Amino acid sequence: MSINAIDNAGRTHLQRDLKHLVRDVRHEVQAETKELRAAGGSREQIAAVRSAMSDFRDGVQAASQDAGRGKSFDPSGVSEKLSLAVVAFTNALKVVNGPAGGEMPPADEPPLPAEGLAAGSVLDVVA
Repeated sequence: MSINAIDNAGRTHLQRDLKHLVRDVRHEVQAETKELRAAGGSREQIAAVRSAMSDFRDGVQAASQDAGRGKSFDPSGVSEKLSLAVVAFTNALKVVNGPAGGEMPPADEPPLPAEGLAAGSVLDVVA
């Protein structure tokens, strides 16, 4: 098996995992939006949450495209774009919801990669 075949298999797994991440977050947002609507949330709040979800999806898709075929694969670039998408999504939700039960920790900068993991690995981004 060639190095390119191994690299392509890794890209495929990463892209699949990113697709599943977006799906899982979308399902959670749909459930929260349903609860918000039932609790009397405004249309503006619901629209803001949907807009934040759309921006998150676009950010994750940009990270996934960086891992696409035909480009040089830069795991740190994918990790950075994914981290930025998560931070932007979190900040957008904080604006909509406000801090719940006290101060929220700042999420202005992407988290640093965990030590001992390969840069750009899915576990690196999650850690």
